[in-house]
Amino acid sequence: MDVYDLCLASDWDPDGDFFELVEEQARSRGMTTFLVWPRNLEETAARLRRNDLHFRFLVDRATNTTPEFIRLHESLACRSGALRTVVLDPPQCMLRVADKAIMHREFIRGGDDRGEAVESARKALHDQTGNHDGRRDRRGQ
Repeated sequence: MDVYDLCLASDWDPDGDFFELVEEQARSRGMTTFLVWPRNLEETAARLRRNDLHFRFLVDRATNTTPEFIRLHESLACRSGALRTVVLDPPQCMLRVADKAIMHREFIRGGDDRGEAVESARKALHDQTGNHDGRRDRRGQ
């Protein structure tokens, strides 16, 4: 099984420059990276299903615009323990936050006080992570 520390997934060519910077920083810290683009999505998802490939962390910048990228998440969903992948932006959160109408309502509900809006966002994060301050613990949970 090939294991990579960080998987970066995108469907947008201009992300290439950003990914180069991320890869450079990751390599300088001894981390390995794997890039998923539309051209290698099917092969990558198949390798994940066969357990030929594993990612410790996944940054998905594509599922909100190209639904086929959900295959990455489906291929990783049944894994647990040491083979669990930490998804930095889970699709259910990404799709919700990408909906400007929903987020606009959330901020209006927060009132004019920015503190209330921040607290509303923190509560949404708490619902996702289970942590009161919205941060994950050292194990990524």
